[in-house]
Amino acid sequence: MGTSKLQLRALSDAFVESSLRLSGASKRAYASDLHQIIQFLESEDIYTLNHLEKKFTRQTLRTFLSQNKSLKASSVSRKFSALRTFFRYLRVHHRADLSKVTAISNPKIPKTLPKFLKVREAKALLEGVQKDSPTYLRDRCLLEVIYGSGLRVSEAMGLDHSHVHGQWIRVMGKGGHPREVPLTPDSKELLKTLLSEQGAGPVFRNLRGTRLSTRSAARILSRILLSVLSEEPSLPVISPHGLRHSFATHLLIHGADLRSIQELLGHKSLSTTQKYTHLNLGQLQDEYKASHPLNKK
Repeated sequence: MGTSKLQLRALSDAFVESSLRLSGASKRAYASDLHQIIQFLESEDIYTLNHLEKKFTRQTLRTFLSQNKSLKASSVSRKFSALRTFFRYLRVHHRADLSKVTAISNPKIPKTLPKFLKVREAKALLEGVQKDSPTYLRDRCLLEVIYGSGLRVSEAMGLDHSHVHGQWIRVMGKGGHPREVPLTPDSKELLKTLLSEQGAGPVFRNLRGTRLSTRSAARILSRILLSVLSEEPSLPVISPHGLRHSFATHLLIHGADLRSIQELLGHKSLSTTQKYTHLNLGQLQDEYKASHPLNKK
């Protein structure tokens, strides 16, 4: 079979397996986006590389966009990124002629700031873990570690007994990059107690004794949020990642420099960390409006 007759579905599978140097979750998301794009192309009678070279136009892109109007701009942007990378693979490895669509521009993504808790709200959330719950120690430790050390929920779920070293934990970040992260005194003591009860293996476990999933961690946080909302009605509904945002924001507000925050969060680029300067300015503006005498009616 000639190259031009190769099925796009088979080519996309080969591309995902051989070309993407991504973590498991990111790779699955990329593959899912590409699978959706291939399904769309097949609905446009574009099944092979030859079809793609002859039939794919900017109008094809516009049709794809019109069918995905309900998606967030960030989701569409991610799909376009997958398509661009796939096209680059086809040009390099299969000499595909895709000159008619040399540049695929992403839709504009509105800048949104991540939700975060105020310091008082974060403390209320930590104190909101029910002490009579059989999972109190695990749940309190989970929130303390994510908020106190600024971990991604996947990083917290990946912790093993052997990763805890006194006042530090060894975290496996995105792309398999490890980093050392300090623990707060409370986190250290809670972990010490939890690990003494459990022994070797995963730090955060479900009732069956196996590793807790990221979805389960989100459910735990939602349950605790609901119990706290009655006394803290202004508490924003956040995800576990919101605790990480809160960690970074509180460090910045209290004088930590961006480079230090970048290291603690495990960001490869300082520009990723700089979004927290906007959060800080937003909080300062709120405090200004609430406190300045000329804003009082």
